Amino acid sequence: MTTNWARRLSVFLGASLLLPIVSEFVASRIKHEAYDYTLALSLVAIVGPIALALYYVRPVRMTARIIMSVGLMASGLLVAALGYVLMTAPDQLSNDNGLVSRIVGGFALGIGLLIGSLGGLYFGRGRFDVPVELPAPTAPADPSQVKIERFAHFRSPTHGPLITKIIERMSIDDLQYVAYYVDGQPIMSLDLLDHPELERYHEVVEPYQRREEYHRQGKALNALCRKLNAELAPLNTGDLIRLVFDVERGAIYYYVVTTDTNRFLIGVTLNQYKVNVADRKVAQLVDDIRVHLGQPKMTELEQAQP
Repeated sequence: MTTNWARRLSVFLGASLLLPIVSEFVASRIKHEAYDYTLALSLVAIVGPIALALYYVRPVRMTARIIMSVGLMASGLLVAALGYVLMTAPDQLSNDNGLVSRIVGGFALGIGLLIGSLGGLYFGRGRFDVPVELPAPTAPADPSQVKIERFAHFRSPTHGPLITKIIERMSIDDLQYVAYYVDGQPIMSLDLLDHPELERYHEVVEPYQRREEYHRQGKALNALCRKLNAELAPLNTGDLIRLVFDVERGAIYYYVVTTDTNRFLIGVTLNQYKVNVADRKVAQLVDDIRVHLGQPKMTELEQAQP
């Protein structure tokens, strides 16, 4: 979120004012000198408006990466400019024929240009680089941390064995919610939304609200899929087997398990960096359930098509 980093930076800048101001005050007390308010007023006048702007403006398009890039470029240019001054006017800045100033200026100029170039490169690549996807976790979710909700059509001998298969595909890093439907009716839902590591996703919407909304959307997505199948029928492309809603924060998946009894899965990830990982896991979970039902994997059916 762009707002979070901006507000945190504004708080950090505001708090950073205390260190030089308090240090100067303590030094004046120790030396028994009058406190010089020039430094304090200068810092407040320069840093204060910047902190307030970051706190209240709430930039939408300015990401933390862009701010870091611009900061690097600005810092690099300032250091390079200082180095240039030290190299071109050494006699006015030192009493050793300018040797030290030239050496320091040369280093400052080179370092400044390097920092500025890195900032420019970072800024330029920001529009094209995609965050590197972290490796998929090998360990499944802890069953004791999975909240399981069984609905009216749940039958323990029939549906109970699927619980283990679903949990094995879930993880707090990627696939955090799964709901299973048969004949268009909810059978059970499993989620990790109450896990402490997922609290950062619940800034506005609480876990129980997410569960209610995902439950409500399950039948809605099934109806949408049927409608799209009817509208696409003239193309003779076959029925849809999945819908993926790649939203700003994560994704919602609708996967067909079997068409004869209208079995399907609803999966959710809250982690935008793990959209592809969760997508693959839901596909694997579909195959797990189909094998359990004595049917070929969906991937095998796709490969068998001409």
